[in-house]
Amino acid sequence: MLEMRVRGLCRCSQHPVPSIVLEDAASERLLAIGVPPGEAERIAHEIGRRPVCDPSIFTAFVEALRFLGAGGLTPWLNLEGQEVIGLIGLGLPGRETVIRCAPRDVAVLAAVARMPVRIGDALARAIEAVQPDAEPCGEECRQNVAQWLDRVRPGDFA
Repeated sequence: MLEMRVRGLCRCSQHPVPSIVLEDAASERLLAIGVPPGEAERIAHEIGRRPVCDPSIFTAFVEALRFLGAGGLTPWLNLEGQEVIGLIGLGLPGRETVIRCAPRDVAVLAAVARMPVRIGDALARAIEAVQPDAEPCGEECRQNVAQWLDRVRPGDFA
């Protein structure tokens, strides 16, 4: 098993569509999860902890779990065939369950809850096979995302 943390939202030559980028503790392995353009601004607010008008569903979910006394919130990503899948493990008093959801939502939930994403063995092997010597994208990503967020308007996605 591998643990990764959300590095941020990226849009650069390495990631032509907006992507949530996760990295391992040593910054040796990266995983980019594509984000539909219409969701990128909302996700940027979540990851960047920028104040928004209303609390998000992610914040509400984390707070509801705390209220219910959930002892275990475990965000997971793994491979099922050739598809990356997202799973959220929940441990409530006397009960445990796993909820399947979009990989990007797993990453955002982990960022909001300030916890790592567990990467299943199959996906960890695939990441290693694709990028054994990954060069993390850097300042170019941050500048491109900032410029894009300054320009983007709701009408751009209608």
